[in-house]
Amino acid sequence: MTEIVVSKFGGTSVADFDAMNRSADIVLSDANVRLVVLSASAGITNLLVALAEGMEPGERFATLDAIP
Repeated sequence: MTEIVVSKFGGTSVADFDAMNRSADIVLSDANVRLVVLSASAGITNLLVALAEGMEPGERFATLDAIP
């Protein structure tokens, strides 16, 4: 039976183009990888949590503008 590998990348592993390329190289180098999961780039999760926790309206817009 073939081994199924799930590879999860997030944070600094998807923070910029070079990091994403390194992550892609990892996936491409392992024929057993059948599923790839990506989460938010570094810092984005914290911004989304801050929004969800009820910032003041003016802060919300500034935070949304900060998301690349």
